Amino acid sequence: MDITRTIQASEDPSWVAQLFDGSIQEAWFPLPGRPRKAGVGDWLYVIYQGKIVGRCMIIKIPPY
Repeated sequence: MDITRTIQASEDPSWVAQLFDGSIQEAWFPLPGRPRKAGVGDWLYVIYQGKIVGRCMIIKIPPY
């Protein structure tokens, strides 16, 4: 199952763009608790200023 993560609207738009232009190979998205329904291989959809700006594949979920 896929999940979403909203980036605060006050975040720098160039940083958000870097998530999807290939300059960042791995990003850390802290989530409240461990996602119960998402797993490795699922997608995390990134929302910024009310729009889905891209998606990232979940490659690992560290122990909570």
